[in-house]
Amino acid sequence: MASLMWSPRTLAVPLVFAASVAGGIDAAAQTPATTYSFTLTPIHEGTTNLDRGGEVGSTTLLANAGFQHPFSRQWVIGGSLQYGRDDWRFTNPVAFGGQAPWDSVNRAAATVSTTYVSAGGWRWTIAPQVEYAAETGAKSSESFGYGGLLMAARSLSQDLTLGLGLGAFRRIEKTTYIPLLIVDWQITPDLRLANPFSAGPAGGAGLELSYAFAPRWEVGIGGAYRSYRFRLSEDGSTPNGIGQYQLTPIFLRVGYSVDKTWQVNFYAGTAVGPKVVLENASADEIASDKPGSTPIVGATISARF
Repeated sequence: MASLMWSPRTLAVPLVFAASVAGGIDAAAQTPATTYSFTLTPIHEGTTNLDRGGEVGSTTLLANAGFQHPFSRQWVIGGSLQYGRDDWRFTNPVAFGGQAPWDSVNRAAATVSTTYVSAGGWRWTIAPQVEYAAETGAKSSESFGYGGLLMAARSLSQDLTLGLGLGAFRRIEKTTYIPLLIVDWQITPDLRLANPFSAGPAGGAGLELSYAFAPRWEVGIGGAYRSYRFRLSEDGSTPNGIGQYQLTPIFLRVGYSVDKTWQVNFYAGTAVGPKVVLENASADEIASDKPGSTPIVGATISARF
């Protein structure tokens, strides 16, 4: 399958600020120094049977770099750049005429954010984004999307921050609206409920329950809904068409903090309710199929300094 955007909750993949608005923005607003982050994430989704016949699987590599800079206790700016590559494996997909509907997909995104912390403790964030998503050989001028997020969060106590947000994105001939629930709840000193992913065009931030079971070690379980759209090659079986992959990843995470800068996370899980969709250039559905439950393994090496 393709491109679950794994990320530890303290770092970001596509949007450096969106998943951490409950905590990271608050910390940045109290710290005069600029902070930088980097993540590298390989993901492997095992080969699984398609409902109508054939098999599918994928391997993904994601890289992200971001920053946050507080101008004062009230104003923070941030930004990130991401690149991802999904290499798909189709074997005799009956629903698509026995031909692979697409092969390798390249994705890139650039995001900026501005956060204002009001006197009442509310943190308001606006975050526009431009993205590129296309199979190798696609027409570049028709492979861009754009949109943004508007979020508001407030600390109700030292241990609980809640908020809401809305994302609106124009993604390859389709407009998507994404409601967001922002949660950062330190239930006990070792138990936490928070958003594990970064919000963006692919979906909301999800939820993860994590437990710090030993110094530097943490285990978590969570999930989120994800949907990816991308332009297809001009020379493929559906010239200038559109591919879409949607799923709900459920995962188990084990994380280790090497020091204050470096962290390693390992993931294992499954894709629940995955669906592969092929559309023509006008965004009319041509064919679709539903893979079986897909095993997923991945890792993230991340740094924050």
